[in-house]
Amino acid sequence: MTFDVSGRRVFLASPRGLELERSTCRSLAQEFNEKEGEAKRVAFYLHGWENIAGGVGRPQEIINQDIDQCDYMILILGSRWGSASTIGGDYTSGTEEEFYRCIDLLSRPEAHMRDVYILFKTVDPERLLDRGPQLQSVMDFRDSIEKSKELFYGVFDSIESFSAKIYAQLHKWSLPLSPRMPITMRALVKPLQGSVQPQPFSATPEQILEKAKEHAANGLTMQAEAAFAFAIKDNDPAALSEFALFMRRTGRVTKALEINQAILANPEIIGDTSTDAVSLRINTLANMGVIYRKQGNIARSIKVLHEAIQTAESSKHPVYKDLCYALDNYGLSLLRARKVEKAEESFERAHALRNEFGSGRDLAQSAANMGRRQLITGQFAEAEQYFSEAADTVGVELDQHLLANVLCGKAEAVLRQERTEGVKQLLDQAFAINISLGHSDGISITRSLFARLCIAKAQFTEAIEYATKCLEDNVESDNLIGQANGNLLLCLAYTGLSRFQEAQECLASAKRELNSIDDFNLSREVESAELALVGKEDAA
Repeated sequence: MTFDVSGRRVFLASPRGLELERSTCRSLAQEFNEKEGEAKRVAFYLHGWENIAGGVGRPQEIINQDIDQCDYMILILGSRWGSASTIGGDYTSGTEEEFYRCIDLLSRPEAHMRDVYILFKTVDPERLLDRGPQLQSVMDFRDSIEKSKELFYGVFDSIESFSAKIYAQLHKWSLPLSPRMPITMRALVKPLQGSVQPQPFSATPEQILEKAKEHAANGLTMQAEAAFAFAIKDNDPAALSEFALFMRRTGRVTKALEINQAILANPEIIGDTSTDAVSLRINTLANMGVIYRKQGNIARSIKVLHEAIQTAESSKHPVYKDLCYALDNYGLSLLRARKVEKAEESFERAHALRNEFGSGRDLAQSAANMGRRQLITGQFAEAEQYFSEAADTVGVELDQHLLANVLCGKAEAVLRQERTEGVKQLLDQAFAINISLGHSDGISITRSLFARLCIAKAQFTEAIEYATKCLEDNVESDNLIGQANGNLLLCLAYTGLSRFQEAQECLASAKRELNSIDDFNLSREVESAELALVGKEDAA
């Protein structure tokens, strides 16, 4: 039997030195074609400078002609920018010329190019201190992309992280093609005009650390990374802890775990019984516990968070705030494992400590935790009450990060009761807060709830848009639980539109992700989605 296949050309742009990543892209495209190509009627063909045969004319011009025939571009950058393809030309490297060729093609009505995906390889902080013109050009380029707000890009710190992101992008590009619309990116129409070496910081390490945190909060991650490199150059444990938190929030969990493990292995920290050192150990362990939970390794998350609690309990000095943070996350991980009674004990213990020593903000956090507990156990009306209580309390304290979490919790509690009134207003407020804070996890959670709201209102096309973006967010942050949830939401939305093949594909992806994680409630939702899909297919 013969059938038609939609062949899609992808140009692979990068300077030399990223041969492993380039070969991985080709292997992933081949894997996709073999495993999913027939079912999707899609095949990817990767092009790059390796495929260009010799001939008369400038080599880069021959490469450019190949780019003109491609539908997509993947651009990978590490610590090298590359060399100019023409003496005295407009571009400082062949890779830069390829990128701007792609941007130009995206704006042309007659061209084939539909999308570009940029990935930056994490550079060791030591290299950021002595950059040289090659790395500086990469940093300038990434900074310009961030400031333009016109292109989506990703970062990776391991070949496993890189592979997950590329495979997810191929899935996105394998969807049925919509009519091609030209896209003009006004902030990216001119090539870079050379790099300027940064001026040395003339501030104290503490001031540099605060500047790094400020850049991170404003979404300027390249500038934040550069500032962190200076802040941690003397291996100050407090600065390293903040850097690990930054790496976690920007999706580089492998690097975040390495930094946290290095902090815990520091002999000076291990033997120091001061309040600051104990607090640092508690928060380092707690942050590791959060990472393991996001990765779906609930058992390890529980073990590490229990160690954080034991560390707090053995302290000679009161560390109530840090103990409560560890208890909060311990309870959340226990809930994921369906150990509800132990989770409630952990939350109640934190609540009792906050009643004695905490502020209004601390009490709001405890109310939010109890609301989360009620959500997971299916007591949605009670959850709504707890989140309302937390919102009233935290509103006085003006903790925007906690307020956004509480608003999302209340919105979910209302949706779980099959109501929609007031949900959009809650989510609009939460989304605005998360955007202003640059909180990627919060943004993703809000988008997932917008998708649920649209599904509840039978607005399935809008739900697909939110769920797709939610899935992309979680791929970038290596959050397997979030990825499974994103695919579940896409399955529900496609089912609502009777697009059964796409619903089945998303369901299969959610199941595949659940094989690597332990989440009882999400597994139960996926089973319900499968029953609904089968029932609608049978009815059709």
